[in-house]
Amino acid sequence: MLVCAAQFLSYGNGVMLDPVLPLYLTGVGQTPAFVGITIVAFSISSFATRPFLGQGVDRWSARGIYLLGALALAASSFTYLVPSLAALLVARVVQGLGWAAINTAGIVIAVDSTPASRRGEALGYFSMMPGLAMALTPPVGLGLFAARGFSWVCVLSGLLGFAAVAAAALVYEAPRVRRAEPGLGFWASLLEPRVLLPSVLLFLLVAAQPITNIYIALYARARGIDGLTLFFLASGASMVGARALGHFSDRWGRAPMIGVGFALAALGLALMLAADTLLPLVLGGAIFSGGASLANPAIMALAVDLAPRHRRGAALATFTAAFQIAWGSAGFLWGLIIEWSGYEGMFLGAIALAVAGLAVLGANWQSAGGGRTRGTAE
Repeated sequence: MLVCAAQFLSYGNGVMLDPVLPLYLTGVGQTPAFVGITIVAFSISSFATRPFLGQGVDRWSARGIYLLGALALAASSFTYLVPSLAALLVARVVQGLGWAAINTAGIVIAVDSTPASRRGEALGYFSMMPGLAMALTPPVGLGLFAARGFSWVCVLSGLLGFAAVAAAALVYEAPRVRRAEPGLGFWASLLEPRVLLPSVLLFLLVAAQPITNIYIALYARARGIDGLTLFFLASGASMVGARALGHFSDRWGRAPMIGVGFALAALGLALMLAADTLLPLVLGGAIFSGGASLANPAIMALAVDLAPRHRRGAALATFTAAFQIAWGSAGFLWGLIIEWSGYEGMFLGAIALAVAGLAVLGANWQSAGGGRTRGTAE
């Protein structure tokens, strides 16, 4: 419960700012391409530090890494208050580091507290926290931005970060299993190749998420659609509901849940592309979020299934790095595509990635736990 609370507060710190930042930047004269650059700054930091943070989890303390990450998130929010584009980019780099830390260490803490037979269920609850954060904090951020301005959003975001520090400080950390890997040097030990398949699946799933978290505000404004708060409420509620079904991947296997998730994500993106009023946009967002939220904990559980217990930090750092590569590269690319070919090109590209995810899953059905679950590698 404590690590879930810390994860909710940490995600609230970030997703509150996600739809506000592009509105703020374009409001002061920046372009969607510059919004993409801020995503890249965030993602480079988060990606580059994950292997070292994974080593810190395995060799030192998952809770310690999580605390450092939550502190970095809080500090980055207050750095946004400095009226300078250079300071904003610094804030994005610091935020990326904090994001890497909480997403590497948080999963390890949650998994270490969970019996293997209920891993999918537990990771469903744990990964429900981003959905709750998305349902509650972006509408607050958008309302506060409209009423009081960007600075107030930054302050509230920073306070959520400090609250995450307090929750993480109370988390019980199970004793770590520390065992040297024979013949594995330091640099080789930073990555875990046994989680390549779930990493590829995660990449293809996450690549569309900057659309619904960040660019959706610009898309709605371009289409003349108001009431975006309802979009985030519905998407967040769908995410929470879908992730409560994580226990089905324990019963049926990881692959069926992942496949349904990718199919629903593609359908949701298609509805959002066709939307010219609020209702189909909200419906598309809810279907996309529900699909992504069915697939995400199953992919996460598959990564843990394939990872040796004593290398969970390295394995989950490798796995979650795929999230950051997808978020950064696709987030930047979507900004360019919007300028080159409009929002239609952005949505069609994301649909193609979801279809590619189904193809990769089908080609690796048995390896992905089709019809069965797998025990943790030792």
